[in-house]
Amino acid sequence: MMFLVFILMFILNCLAIPNSDDFRYSINSGLFDIFAREYHQYMTWTGRSVAHIIARLFLMMPKIVFNLCNSACFAYLAWILNVNGTQRKKADSRMYIFTALLLFLTVPFFGQTVLWETGSCNYLWTAAIAFTFLSMYTCRENNSRNLNSIAMFLFGVIAGWTNENTGGALIMMICFILVFRKTEQKKNPLWMYAGLAGSVLGLAVMVLAPGNSVRSADFSASSGYAYELIHAVLSGIRIFVSYPGQLIEWLLLAVLTALFVMQKKDRKILKYVLAFAVCGTAAVYAMTVTHIKLVYDRSMFGSTLFLVCAVVMLADNIDFSESTERKSAAVLLAVMYLFSAFRYVYTCADLAYTRYLYTKREKWVARQRSAGNLNPVVPQLGSEFMTAYNPISGLGDLSIWYSLIDNTSYAQLKGLESVTGTTYDKWAAVYMNGDPHYMNIMDLNMYVDALLQDHDKAVLVTSTRLNDAYDEHRKALERLGIRDEDGIYACLYTTEDGPVSEGQEIFMTLKDHAFYVSGNPDPTLNDVLIDNIEYTNDNEGITIVVFDFSTGTVSDSATWNAQEGMRGFRYYKE
Repeated sequence: MMFLVFILMFILNCLAIPNSDDFRYSINSGLFDIFAREYHQYMTWTGRSVAHIIARLFLMMPKIVFNLCNSACFAYLAWILNVNGTQRKKADSRMYIFTALLLFLTVPFFGQTVLWETGSCNYLWTAAIAFTFLSMYTCRENNSRNLNSIAMFLFGVIAGWTNENTGGALIMMICFILVFRKTEQKKNPLWMYAGLAGSVLGLAVMVLAPGNSVRSADFSASSGYAYELIHAVLSGIRIFVSYPGQLIEWLLLAVLTALFVMQKKDRKILKYVLAFAVCGTAAVYAMTVTHIKLVYDRSMFGSTLFLVCAVVMLADNIDFSESTERKSAAVLLAVMYLFSAFRYVYTCADLAYTRYLYTKREKWVARQRSAGNLNPVVPQLGSEFMTAYNPISGLGDLSIWYSLIDNTSYAQLKGLESVTGTTYDKWAAVYMNGDPHYMNIMDLNMYVDALLQDHDKAVLVTSTRLNDAYDEHRKALERLGIRDEDGIYACLYTTEDGPVSEGQEIFMTLKDHAFYVSGNPDPTLNDVLIDNIEYTNDNEGITIVVFDFSTGTVSDSATWNAQEGMRGFRYYKE
């Protein structure tokens, strides 16, 4: 069963594409640089050093290494949660697959927390560390051993230094276990206290990182403490009852608890179940003491895992030998198999299509770089098929703003000067078959130089009403002999004849192609249409569209405005 889970996860990992922080954490010049960068991040952004060191190490290796290890980690996490729930290392196949199915069906934002390389290291891998550490306390086989206290202390530091709310819930669960053992007249060995001390230290080192204070400044709240408190309480309740993952866990917990009580089993087990549930709840509300708003996102990953342990513990202690209970369990597993099968097939289709789009984009970027375009405009990935099992769902893709961190990191990795995202339709209409030479030019004066040296091109110029901030832009266009009318440009220019027609609205047919140009104060109305296809990007400023008569295609569409200085941009803002 573990091997089957591994294979199924390996397929998903191979289909998943890199995104967002993957680009940034891939940049390094070796092992020492990784630790230097992580120290800088600890001081300026976040204290999750354990997770990010794991991520940086994986990202410096071929993706296939991560695919193999990550698939094994998911299969292992299902097993270690089973160990925590059943309190023994040996698990039967039915309990294991039940745990794995619960994970697949209920984990929040599966793509971001399990398949996304950076996200997986922050959630899946840190959870595997934390629950392995917790199993030292929950597994009866470990409880009877005299483990090394120093080793447990160091392990505890790493386990506590994994994830803020999961680490806090981990410490709370250990405290519950120590108290329960005291009430059961059991002696708590030194290694248990050493591990607890280590985990507290690890959590403190992470939470007290100077970077957290820097980061929290970006999330300042001004609504008052009363509002924030009520908002947090209600948001937590919504997470428990409104989202399928948490709701399924709580419903299973309620049904299994009722069945457990009806069978008059040893009630002592219920206190451990309740402890797991309380820790899962605490992992949700722990977010209220951070600068992040309490919402159902990937931060709920740890909370869900504590609930999985509670459900598994109940399921393991219920007697399913009776006919009714056995049939009910079989029906439940059958339903989980069915839902998982549908979701898995849909996820494969979703990820495969995204992988296709990504591969197509990567090949295009490589061709553009070879052709000299170091500032390509790329299509933003997305589709109607996208689900929460896709890593880019909720994260977004490369931004329309070339200066944002994902874009600059991607550009650095690919040997580019900059990269800009735009809608797939606009990319397919303009930039996919555009001229790399024109698309690489950011400066308007250099753009005009290229036009003056070219031939067999139609140049269509349109603008919103321009103020004095556009004097430098006007001077550049004057070199082409183009003039504005009442601060608005609308011109059809050819590289052979110069300005052919000017005015605020132009209709003309040249060489069997229909051209329409209009200038307007409203950027959504200053249009350039060629053969009834729109080629402007609905931004303020001056827009230039270059059409190649020899190929019958658009070479480029670029806009210059005062806000962007003299740098041309090509994104389309919907």
